[in-house]
Amino acid sequence: MTETSASVYVGLRLAERYRLDRLLGQGGMGAVFEAFDLVLQRAVAVKLILPERAAHAESVARFLREARAAAALSHPGITTIHDVGQSPGPTGNTPYIVMERLRGETLADRLDRGPMALAEARSLGVALLDALSVAHDAGIVHRDIKPDNIFLREPGGTPTLVDFGIATILEGAGAGVNLTREGQSLGTPLYMAPEQLAGERVGPRADLYAVGAVLYEAVSGVPTFRQDTFAALVTAKLTSNPDPNLLLSAVGEGAFSRAVLAALARNPDDRPADARTLASMLGASTVDGFARTMVHD
Repeated sequence: MTETSASVYVGLRLAERYRLDRLLGQGGMGAVFEAFDLVLQRAVAVKLILPERAAHAESVARFLREARAAAALSHPGITTIHDVGQSPGPTGNTPYIVMERLRGETLADRLDRGPMALAEARSLGVALLDALSVAHDAGIVHRDIKPDNIFLREPGGTPTLVDFGIATILEGAGAGVNLTREGQSLGTPLYMAPEQLAGERVGPRADLYAVGAVLYEAVSGVPTFRQDTFAALVTAKLTSNPDPNLLLSAVGEGAFSRAVLAALARNPDDRPADARTLASMLGASTVDGFARTMVHD
């Protein structure tokens, strides 16, 4: 689906309530629109499943599972879900999710202006891990943590995780359930844990790896791996560790670097036990530190 085809939804009223005003962006499964709730008279964001995905029951089930998973979570660092449903659209029955309208920028936008200072990145990491601890406690793994899915609210607000579109509901203690066909991996390769790239079932420690990859890039200005092809990237991630030198040259050999490198261990058993442990290892004190850093930097 191209941006032009997604634009056919602009002006549509979903469920006779949500007016789609502007296309904000799209990913592999859905397009996100700025919208207006005609009942509650407020701005919202609406995510629609792409037409080619809506034809597949498995994709629709995963899309609706995203809404139920995220709606069950209550944390300032996780996008609030207001409503979910299906409504007739120009390409047929359209599943949708109504979310809070966030103001600010993505972490990807922020990093386009250059690397973060250590204090800024440290507080970002603690905020993300605090949100993830709530999700993991509820049995939910995000599976697609990356700069584009981390939103920095205006100004000084809590960093917010968006797009639980490929989140995995866990069954039992730490046992991930693959919602896709066996061997199929979802997510963004640069930030995915090796076991996820290999198509294995993943648990919360896959999210810790992704946080480590994000923080590595946030302070060094470059991603953990820089291969030219997907196949080369997979091979590198399955057989080697990220180069620590770029990280160490950016922030030195302190608690932050040790925590990030621990999160990036190839074997999930070698990573920190959980999100709270990794947050403690980063050496930061409070989420509020992020707000102060963002305001003063």
